Amino acid sequence: MAEIVTAPGPGGGPHVRVFNGAGTPFTSAALPNFVNSFFAYTPGFAGGVFVAAGDVNGDGVPDIITAPGAGGGPDVRVFSGVNGSLILEFFAYEASFTGGVHVAVTDSNGDGRYEIVTAPGPGRVAEVRVFDGITGTMIDAFQPYGGFSGGAFVSGARR
Repeated sequence: MAEIVTAPGPGGGPHVRVFNGAGTPFTSAALPNFVNSFFAYTPGFAGGVFVAAGDVNGDGVPDIITAPGAGGGPDVRVFSGVNGSLILEFFAYEASFTGGVHVAVTDSNGDGRYEIVTAPGPGRVAEVRVFDGITGTMIDAFQPYGGFSGGAFVSGARR
């Protein structure tokens, strides 16, 4: 069953919500069925939250990956798709960076588990990093735009 994970942008709290179609096409005028919600960070944080979803721990269920927008640290969190519990947390960049972190997932090494891909927001060299979804260990990094420090966005794909 298809699900959509949402989170507010800047000005909104870190309230992640999950919806599914449950037989209702997402293209219909009806609001999809509400499945779950939780606060990914302290409820008072209003910098927005970036989200991605994919099975990073290999249990066959897509997990939810979050990272704060501008004003928050580079604190990436992974929540279990089975029960919503926090299963991994790591800093994608130096702790002092507060420009926001964009997240995506992809199976970059073909092992059947998604890795977590990050890119910083403005204020830091746009270094894309790839992390193991179980340990949070960085396994790859590159600068797609050289020394550009205006931030970058990422997306993943699986062939």
